[in-house]
Amino acid sequence: ALQMMPKVKPDLILLDIVMPEMDGIEVCQTLKNQPEYLDYKDIPIVFLTAKTDSDAILKAFEAGGVDYITKPFQNQELLARVNTHLTLQERTLQLEHLNQEKNRFLATASHDLKNPLSNILMLAQIIKQTQFSHIDELDPYLPIIERSAHKMMGIINQLLDVNRIESGSQGFDREPMEIQAAVNQVIQSFEVSAQQKEMGLNCLY
Repeated sequence: ALQMMPKVKPDLILLDIVMPEMDGIEVCQTLKNQPEYLDYKDIPIVFLTAKTDSDAILKAFEAGGVDYITKPFQNQELLARVNTHLTLQERTLQLEHLNQEKNRFLATASHDLKNPLSNILMLAQIIKQTQFSHIDELDPYLPIIERSAHKMMGIINQLLDVNRIESGSQGFDREPMEIQAAVNQVIQSFEVSAQQKEMGLNCLY
């Protein structure tokens, strides 16, 4: 079985406890702990044993087994156990994938929130340090503050949508979008940062 592992990755392993040379518990420990079998450590292992000794069963679980069936066994019981653990394994992998996707989304959202928030903070600092003689002199700054606030609100709403989608209370709505308008919004969101660094932003399309 150990020699076959590099050639095929099974969805589940049925493993006898009593075997010559290396018993099932040793095989399980090898698959779960040895670096060369790192890709196989999450494969569920169900032990088959004629033993009713609780110590042997406990060792099997401690080694990493997920279940055991005593011999002689009924075929229907064996298949039912196998199907149950295959379903659990599939659900576990799906949850891990969803969790990874959510973590990537949250990391992206957190990064995207920094830019509009930085715009608002920089403009607040500029307004605080500048002596304006008339309220109209604030007009160039107000649209940028408003756009930045709307950008942050949009990202926050997306975060809330993720929770609703995961709970099954909301689905995806696909809509067409204007690429030119989206590019212009990105340019506007970096406008203040560019001005602070005396840089210009140009888009050719």
